[in-house]
Amino acid sequence: MQDCSIPVSFPFDADLTDLILTTLSDIHSLESFVLSSKFVYNVFNARRASVLRAVVSNHLGPATPSAMRLVKVMMDVDSYWRGWLAPLPVTKLPREDYFQPNGLYTIVTTREAHMLVTNHDVVRELESLYSWRKKDSRSSSSRLTPRESERFQTALYRVWFVCALYGRPAPANRVGKSKSKRLSEIQRDLGRAQASFLQSFTPSQMAPLLQAWAFMMDLAMWTIRAEFLPQKNHSSLEAYLVWSGPNTTLQAFQGKLTSVDRKVVPAQSAQTVELRDPDIPE
Repeated sequence: MQDCSIPVSFPFDADLTDLILTTLSDIHSLESFVLSSKFVYNVFNARRASVLRAVVSNHLGPATPSAMRLVKVMMDVDSYWRGWLAPLPVTKLPREDYFQPNGLYTIVTTREAHMLVTNHDVVRELESLYSWRKKDSRSSSSRLTPRESERFQTALYRVWFVCALYGRPAPANRVGKSKSKRLSEIQRDLGRAQASFLQSFTPSQMAPLLQAWAFMMDLAMWTIRAEFLPQKNHSSLEAYLVWSGPNTTLQAFQGKLTSVDRKVVPAQSAQTVELRDPDIPE
């Protein structure tokens, strides 16, 4: 039924316009279309939540649940911690299945939508690098199959989630050692929480996650050796790049990161986890 509150000044009625909006392939197209007409803008405003949810899903594809969960944490990582002392237990974290089309947390704000797009651009750039290094060095764009692409993107979003919640952005890693005599104990607890979170994945989910992690470590080490960021302590810098998240690692690889805040390099005891490609079939 057409919205009575919306004046008709467009070739289509509100319901058909809404249908067009929800079938757009990406957020950029949505923004352009919304600004093309006052009527379209009013339809979008009247049905903002459902339109954003649909277009975000179109933009991100099968990786939407893992991408959405990451953004919820990135928007306010401190809310997933009890002060700066400890992260919430795994059972208190949002699950990926919450972010299915009719899930509990599927309402997307405009700010979240823009962050989702920004993150997805990073993931797609890293996918192209992964494809170039691991599959086809003759092509600078991704040559992964749709299934391989979904597998890589979902895994990388999960790696990013681990970094956002337990890595450099985490409250415990933003506190100077002079702030608490219990900092080393807190960081050990952080390591245990991190391990508990990783154990929440099934073996088939862990295999691509560990492969994505190994790729990020390889990219960080290559960046250091290429002297984009010459430092004496390579292992510490490698941890900094990886635990800061994929965006920081990509910026370093591209030569856009020229300095490191040594005060927030994650503690080696808590943050260095030995992750190898497992012998697990897909």
